[in-house]
Amino acid sequence: MAPLLPGVDDSGSGSEQAHARKLALAGLALLALAGLSFGLSYLRLAAWALPIALLIALAKASLVLGCFMEFWREAVSVRLAALTALVMLLLLATFTIADVATRERPPLLPPEQAALTPLTPTGALPP
Repeated sequence: MAPLLPGVDDSGSGSEQAHARKLALAGLALLALAGLSFGLSYLRLAAWALPIALLIALAKASLVLGCFMEFWREAVSVRLAALTALVMLLLLATFTIADVATRERPPLLPPEQAALTPLTPTGALPP
């Protein structure tokens, strides 16, 4: 196919072969991690399920970012923009978790509980 494409040299230099080997190994690692995710989904990991799944996802994202996207060869501005996006995502997750964790009881009860809970003379819910 290379002779049909202009400007493509199929001499197969060592660095190109090494790069192709690296990409093939990264692809195999991604397939192995996908298989690991699939296999672990059948185990009862209880509270460990989410941390293990996130760790596997982080490994897969790192492989894609480093090998296929060649992120570390990008300009500093691109890496800084990605870091900024990551920090913003972490802030969003942190504040969402903090909001849910610090909320008080909702002012309205579900209908099945509201029918069983008597109101005080002022119409307010008992404490």
